[in-house]
Amino acid sequence: MICETGVMAQNLILCQLCEKPKEIRWKCFICDLVLCEKCVKKHSKFGESVKHCVIDLKQVGIPENMDIIRKFNLKNIRCTSHEEEKCSLFCKECKKPVCSFCVLEPEHKGHRLDKLSTVYNNQLSELKDMKKEIEKALPDLTKSVRESTTTCDNYNDIKQKIIQQKKNYKLRLP
Repeated sequence: MICETGVMAQNLILCQLCEKPKEIRWKCFICDLVLCEKCVKKHSKFGESVKHCVIDLKQVGIPENMDIIRKFNLKNIRCTSHEEEKCSLFCKECKKPVCSFCVLEPEHKGHRLDKLSTVYNNQLSELKDMKKEIEKALPDLTKSVRESTTTCDNYNDIKQKIIQQKKNYKLRLP
């Protein structure tokens, strides 16, 4: 990479597998690694890594990939009390993810529980509905802001004219 001065710019990000300053293009969300083209192929050959969520960095922000990443991360939430366990449930009273061992503990006794994925999907659905409502209301809000700005500008113009007229009258009075 050449910067504006014509000097070769140093690639500061290293591939986390070969540790060489190559063009980083991939991210594995299971291993939390950024990888070069050569190493992404090596990575996919390691045992269970075929099932890993590896995405081209340029594609990370695309809505379909965001959903894949979120669902993937949802399946891998570790329990804060039982570190070896993954959370699969959501305690509605405590408003936090819990594992199957947490349910047996006194602090969650009698609490309402639901599948973590169900709670996630419900909240995601609510957020999407809110987004639609906001997008629907946005044109009217934008119009109102524009009208208010125009009204405010008109008010300030009239105010300045009144102040100027007042000064003119004071100059004419003996």
